[in-house]
Amino acid sequence: MRILLKRLGRWLDKTWRTHRPVLLPTFYRAYRDLKQRAVPIPKGAQLLIVFDLRNNRVDGPQGRRFYNLATMWIKAGYHPVFIDRQRFLANPRANFKARVFKHHFSLINDLSDLAPYIKQSVVLTDQSVAAHPFRQQALAIMEISLAVGPPQQGDEHAWPFPMFPIIYDEHLDDSLDSARANDRLWTFFFGGRSSGHSYDKGWVSSIYSKVPRNRYLALVEYALEQEHIPLTQPKGGDNWQAPPQPNALFIRNEQCKIPLTQWLPTIASARFFLACPGVRYPMSHNAIEALAVGTVPILEYPEDFFPTLEDGKNCLTFSGEQGLLTTIQRAAHMTHDEWLSLSAGAQAYYDSYLAPKAATQGFLSAAKEGKTVLRLVPYLKEGGGLV
Repeated sequence: MRILLKRLGRWLDKTWRTHRPVLLPTFYRAYRDLKQRAVPIPKGAQLLIVFDLRNNRVDGPQGRRFYNLATMWIKAGYHPVFIDRQRFLANPRANFKARVFKHHFSLINDLSDLAPYIKQSVVLTDQSVAAHPFRQQALAIMEISLAVGPPQQGDEHAWPFPMFPIIYDEHLDDSLDSARANDRLWTFFFGGRSSGHSYDKGWVSSIYSKVPRNRYLALVEYALEQEHIPLTQPKGGDNWQAPPQPNALFIRNEQCKIPLTQWLPTIASARFFLACPGVRYPMSHNAIEALAVGTVPILEYPEDFFPTLEDGKNCLTFSGEQGLLTTIQRAAHMTHDEWLSLSAGAQAYYDSYLAPKAATQGFLSAAKEGKTVLRLVPYLKEGGGLV
């Protein structure tokens, strides 16, 4: 009964989010305001990313998924173009999706208006590519799929998981080279929320069979104690100040919060990042941020990356509670040269697959290989996250 009620609740939430743009006046006003801010397609635009979408299911929680998808293309130099459809465009709230429309964007009435630009356009649609009028003419085209689970067919391509949206919004990812050069002050680092209410609900363990966040952190504390490694856990509210050089540092947001502008440099001050699972599913943006600055993630979900992360090459992986304890011990005794190799591997993985230009180039390469379906949430399992 409890599972049925959960499924019913998710269905009701998804149905409401899908249909409210045509039911609430606030959405009509938001749509009208958005249309007034659109600009013509720039004459000098070399590349266009065209969103041929008929509903807002692609938005995801708080608009995060669409933000990730659109922002990657925009940061890679593509001008965004939207087919003028009210059901998808209306968005009265200041959520992450709304941030996409802070950039210059264009609206076209229908696909026929795209004809002069089609050879310089990448098209993303929520309809079948086989029936799309520009399937043979566009630079590349794929159908967005919200099917859960890893790609199973030869025509499917996985879209990468992002960093936290505001990092892109504030262009903090433009200074990765500087962060990567940081002195590594700490051996182990964790930063993020850890409240029991959010992270002990059981989805991660029951659906994904992974060690949930709070249990993960408790096991690491035990392992550090066994290795006689001092642990510092500041309680400074919002007044973040880096402590003296401990061998392990936990920044729990409930006790001490790091300003976002200092987040990447802080991760980059550690050798290893404790990449705990998220709330409903294992993947967490912190793991992407660690890879980006060459801080080696210690995680139990390498298979949720595409391609899979590799233990001893770009991360340290484990399986189960005892595996975590062993891996912490392994990391604690790792030589500097061994860590340098892992750090370089982490950076190389990010640069090759997760950075905006790499993600978009991966898409184009997949399209040339004949792939026509873009899997937006390949890291989810049925019941283990909102779709």
